[in-house]
Amino acid sequence: MRPMFKAFVVMDVALVLIVVGVFAVQRSLLFPAVEETLPASLPLGIVRLDVDGQFALYLEPTVSIGSVDGRPAAMDVVLFFHGNAEVAWWSVASFDELRAAGLGIVLAEYPGYGGNPGKPSAETMVGSGLSLYDEVVSWPEVRHIYVFGRSMGGGVATSVAAGREVSGIILASTFTSLHRLVYQKWLPAFLLRDRFDSEDIVASLDTPVLVYHGTQDRLIPLEHGRQLAAAANDGWLLVNQCGHNNCPIPSAEIISWMAQYHGRGSRSGSQLKTH
Repeated sequence: MRPMFKAFVVMDVALVLIVVGVFAVQRSLLFPAVEETLPASLPLGIVRLDVDGQFALYLEPTVSIGSVDGRPAAMDVVLFFHGNAEVAWWSVASFDELRAAGLGIVLAEYPGYGGNPGKPSAETMVGSGLSLYDEVVSWPEVRHIYVFGRSMGGGVATSVAAGREVSGIILASTFTSLHRLVYQKWLPAFLLRDRFDSEDIVASLDTPVLVYHGTQDRLIPLEHGRQLAAAANDGWLLVNQCGHNNCPIPSAEIISWMAQYHGRGSRSGSQLKTH
């Protein structure tokens, strides 16, 4: 075998091994499955939900929603999906203002995260989210359900919205598609097993979409947020001077946005609002 030809063969084999290696470990990189477990005792007003072998957290409203004939009055619920390097428990305090406005908050936890069994992937995370939605929608007091996804959780939230009826979608610091983001990072996007095509999903729905993004986000550039809002049939864009991990939840703006619809679905026409 000629030396040059032999060198090419060695390079080809090395490339194949690299490709196989990247394909094999990508999910451990994308979904690091933080294993921090829940505290032994949960604070008052926080309830552990167990649905299909996975746990989630229900944060009760901190104001009375009243009752009718001895049953809780109608209540709106936000189903929240966190980022890939977090656990649901870390987000509890972020929702104090929404709970004080009478909203119930359900924090989804992913397979493999926080002590949950299983392994995370787009399929298992979305499947768990759909099961959680089915549980929440069965509660007699629930009137409307909104899905809210941050970062990687935006891909899960839009996928759940594609499979279930929701009153609105809130997307914070997330991507148009994971495939596009990986490609922009000069990584081998063609090897990606979990794509999360959020832009295509919001474009196919009539559901109102509120996009919240930081102007200083270096991980997922603001361009992604702008394109998500523009792609939605009823898209609203809210920007803030923050990065990827330090954007506070815009509670007052979310409440105002919900009030535009009273949770009853989209108005007709395509529009983009910039606040």
